[in-house]
Amino acid sequence: MSRYKAKKDKRVGAKMRNIVFDQNFHGIGQGLFYSGKISIQSNKDTKRSFNFVYDCGSASQKKHLYKEIEEYKKLKLQSKKLDLLMISHLHSDHVNGLDNLLSDIEVKNVVLPYLSPIERLILSVFYDKKRPNWYFEFLSNPTAFFRKRDVENIIYVSRGKDFETTPPKDSEGLSQKNEFLLEMNFEGMKHDEKKKEYAEKNDEVIDINVAFKKDGHPAKIFNLWNFYFYTSPIEEKKFESFFNKVKILQKKFSISEISYDLILEIIRDKIKREKLKKIYEEEISEDLNLTSMACLHGPIYLLPNIDFRSEIHFGIWPFPFIPPYHRIYKELKFLYHELYHEWRHILHETKDFYIDRSHSFLTGDINSISEWEGIEKRYAQLFRHIQSLQVPHHGSRNNWNNKIPLDVGLCDYIISAGIRNRFKHPDLEVIKNISQNLSPDIIKWAHEHRSQINKKMFIL
Repeated sequence: MSRYKAKKDKRVGAKMRNIVFDQNFHGIGQGLFYSGKISIQSNKDTKRSFNFVYDCGSASQKKHLYKEIEEYKKLKLQSKKLDLLMISHLHSDHVNGLDNLLSDIEVKNVVLPYLSPIERLILSVFYDKKRPNWYFEFLSNPTAFFRKRDVENIIYVSRGKDFETTPPKDSEGLSQKNEFLLEMNFEGMKHDEKKKEYAEKNDEVIDINVAFKKDGHPAKIFNLWNFYFYTSPIEEKKFESFFNKVKILQKKFSISEISYDLILEIIRDKIKREKLKKIYEEEISEDLNLTSMACLHGPIYLLPNIDFRSEIHFGIWPFPFIPPYHRIYKELKFLYHELYHEWRHILHETKDFYIDRSHSFLTGDINSISEWEGIEKRYAQLFRHIQSLQVPHHGSRNNWNNKIPLDVGLCDYIISAGIRNRFKHPDLEVIKNISQNLSPDIIKWAHEHRSQINKKMFIL
């Protein structure tokens, strides 16, 4: 737990608000289910909150996942309203709890990476076994799936340009508003017209509440919290190579063209999926990793990232010109040491004020080996503010970059893996890299990590 204190603001009309952020990496075994809640104490009688979820799925026994979902809805969503649902990617172990989560609640916004019909077809082939029918309904048409469950806004995210300087921090509205508005705002993110045109060309359902955005700028809760998304798309060369190989399947099926309607038909039909999988294994050996979306989120207004303990040090005797035999020498030295120890105590008590680690970095299954350069370019200014980092892909060595501990530094490294899972996650090399560069004490299993940040902020 981290606590942040602020001195009394003497500006006329300034009001202090107590901001409390709770986050929970739910213990659901081999998968990921993360929830966060931002609460604001507006006055003595009023509390408001913003609830959000990142991924909801597991490859372990579903009873653990379903239990966590029910407890979450009962304890955290008493109003039955979820403000934001983020989906890193469409793999089953990250989304197979969605149907349970979305039942009997209202969802304001869903954010997920955009996958083309061909990409979703690949997923349906490789996740054919023991999957419920709704999962293939979801893959065939994510927009229709969410519309059927009364989701208000759907935002598809794709790769945008990196920040040219430091990530933007908006001060808009500070002098006009007396209250934090707990509404998600995506206006700062640029529109992706190409993806929208592509979706329309494939006859996908597009309406006024479906948006296509680029991830170069953050979405935000106005005046309070930033959500920085980062997507890792398929390399164009790989996609072109794969699409050329799909034409082989087209000949095997004796089809004149692979249309959107045909793709939906194959995804929904178990027999056709099995035939396609057999042909796919004969013709295409590579396992294509699909688009994944990470999210780094935290408060907009950060306290100064200065540690005065290293800037001001009173450990050296400040009066060398007074000889030791002088009558006031002992009295001054005694008084000085008393003041020095008191100063050390004050610094220790206020260390969280100067080092503001209040962000969380959710990585899903993103490949940090290939993507870390882009992530570092975009988020380097925020690394020093990360309190919790989800180790990518459950601790897989194939997705871990050894630079992460050196760049991010001390924070909680969360591993969302099942105990004794068949994938042997987390890999020993990943654990070793974090332990040797930092400390083994900062490595946490998802089921044992819950944290709260209590922060006082001012609004004009």
